[in-house]
Amino acid sequence: MLPAIERLKKGEGVELVAQVDGRVVMSLPMIKPFWIPLGVLFDNNFALTGGAEDEIMEKLLEEMKNQCRMLNISTLISPQYEGSENAKAFMHFGFTEAWKSGGWVYLAMSI
Repeated sequence: MLPAIERLKKGEGVELVAQVDGRVVMSLPMIKPFWIPLGVLFDNNFALTGGAEDEIMEKLLEEMKNQCRMLNISTLISPQYEGSENAKAFMHFGFTEAWKSGGWVYLAMSI
């Protein structure tokens, strides 16, 4: 967690975590690698379940948008394997396909 705290202090990213009964059940890391108003989400393992996990991810994404606004980020990018359940999940939450390259699809969301 210390690297995540340092990134937040420097305005270079944020890592959100969700906890249930005192245990972390999900995290959503984002980095802002450059001066441009772009954040990159790194979660390539989330797939829709139809259960509580979907609600947790939806809440994490809503809070991520709030955090991004404070960091002057206007667009989130989520790299996913092309055709994966993970890509479908993020498109369910409002991301759209921006471009494809080398078996990856780069999903984008305006904030």
